[in-house]
Amino acid sequence: MTDLFKNIFLRYRLNKRLKILESQSKEKIKSFSSMLILTSNNEIDEKVFFSLAESLKISSKRITLLIISDKKFSKSKARFRKIIYCSREKVGLLGKFDSEMLSFFDQKFDLLINYFSNSTIFPELVSACCSSKLRLGFYQVNHKINDIILNINLDDKQTFLDESKNYLKALLK
Repeated sequence: MTDLFKNIFLRYRLNKRLKILESQSKEKIKSFSSMLILTSNNEIDEKVFFSLAESLKISSKRITLLIISDKKFSKSKARFRKIIYCSREKVGLLGKFDSEMLSFFDQKFDLLINYFSNSTIFPELVSACCSSKLRLGFYQVNHKINDIILNINLDDKQTFLDESKNYLKALLK
């Protein structure tokens, strides 16, 4: 029963955040200096993101990984220097995030990659709350949270890397 109420409030907050995103004007992007990867999968191919970052001249120190999961994996295994975990437990009954997540949402990123392909309320809300100049994601999720939408399979990493590089480099010209 609690999850039902929480989902109602999360849906309300998501719709509110989407209206804010729609009203924001987009500025011209000359370069990328920071990247946020939002995923609900603990096992991602780091090489793909480091290759993308290298092609966009983003320092590996300026890459943040935000994992939506209850399970944590060893940071010693990961090459990402900054890993944030977010779960539904960090959200109160009325759909408000805890102070740790609210302070994270204040950080600004140049590029946000929504690396998930299931259209569910919670990852979409987390994405909508993040501050980013440009958002890249997949066709299967809410189109309002992404500026660039790739209609490819999430598991096709090479196509994701190639298409992302093409679109993002074209924006920089």
